[in-house]
Amino acid sequence: MHDFYNPLSAKLPAVLEVGEKIDLIFPWDKELIFSHSPTHLGLNDSFGRLHCADRKEVRKVLKVWQSEFGRSEA
Repeated sequence: MHDFYNPLSAKLPAVLEVGEKIDLIFPWDKELIFSHSPTHLGLNDSFGRLHCADRKEVRKVLKVWQSEFGRSEA
């Protein structure tokens, strides 16, 4: 889950106009979603469409998370 308390993180639900974007910040700790070694990260919009992060970026962040928290599960 994204960091509700970080003032730099957008809050959900969010209403966006065409072309707008939001940035969601996740807490950087050992219990982050990366503890499950995900291959995809995404959000569903109100129309049911899935918007995924680039898989290359997901792998890059997963490697950093693993090196910082000492896990090599992926």
